[in-house]
Amino acid sequence: MRVDDDLVEDLRQQFGSLDAALFDVGEGSPTTRLESPGRVTTEYDQLQRDTAQVAELKRRYDDQCQVCGCRLEQGDGAGYSEVHHIKPLGRSHNGPDTPSNMLVLCPNHHADFDNGMLQIDSDEYSIEHVYDDSVDGTTLYCLPDHEIATEFIEYHNTQIY
Repeated sequence: MRVDDDLVEDLRQQFGSLDAALFDVGEGSPTTRLESPGRVTTEYDQLQRDTAQVAELKRRYDDQCQVCGCRLEQGDGAGYSEVHHIKPLGRSHNGPDTPSNMLVLCPNHHADFDNGMLQIDSDEYSIEHVYDDSVDGTTLYCLPDHEIATEFIEYHNTQIY
């Protein structure tokens, strides 16, 4: 492999030799930089979600995916699921943080929703999935008292799917 002569010279000047640049674990060497990445302080705005509503919805579904029925477990046996906002929160969608805009999903189907790989019929809750034949044509599972707003499903189907 050919390395730019200017880069080789820069490494020699900075570290004293190519061996020191490539193999030394002293201060500032490439090895140290790989093992101990630096830190930077950042500041950003984040939407405040209603985590109590999310936790309650996950509890009611026992962390079971509404698309495939899968229930993942963590090391301690507790369930793991993710809550998807059908009409996304924040700019530019501005969806609400309410149960009528939420689905409990496994990580794969959450990503599929985010990436527009599936849609749901707003009347019958039948699922159309681009590549997952195991759920394509099945019906979204919903608890009797978990009403999903048709407007959010239609938004997803027209704007994201």
